Amino acid sequence: MGISVEIKNLKNLEVKFVKENSIKKYRFSGDFSKTEQQIRTQIDMNINLIQQKKQIIDKYKEEIKLFLICLLVTSDRQACLNYRINSDKDYYNYYQSICGMKENNETFEECAIQETKKKMEPSKHDEWFIYELKDLKKYKLTDSLKINLEHIIDIIS
Repeated sequence: MGISVEIKNLKNLEVKFVKENSIKKYRFSGDFSKTEQQIRTQIDMNINLIQQKKQIIDKYKEEIKLFLICLLVTSDRQACLNYRINSDKDYYNYYQSICGMKENNETFEECAIQETKKKMEPSKHDEWFIYELKDLKKYKLTDSLKINLEHIIDIIS
């Protein structure tokens, strides 16, 4: 019985120590009559900070643009890529797939169809070629393709 009483007293000391350290850490005064008000003030400050951060996050959510990568693949599992030959364009001398920004009012499927129609129109500056999937790593790919290439190959294979 003596041991359990000592353990109980030790637990009380540990709890008291934790409370005192928490009070010091969060800058509450030693006067416990004001502690509840200090805690409420701290909670209110945190709620205000959360609301401010939420407004910032909501603003960025409105600006988020969804990006589509559409890789045309033959029945033989070959990829159709565009080689950029126009030096005035982004990604000059890179290989790219069909890609574009998804509008808020369209599905990914609608976006893929729309971007494919636009990108596959005959152009004097861009050429389209068929490549073996296993060889894609050899080419200078746009970042969106390079970053996702392993995943793309896994899906198609």
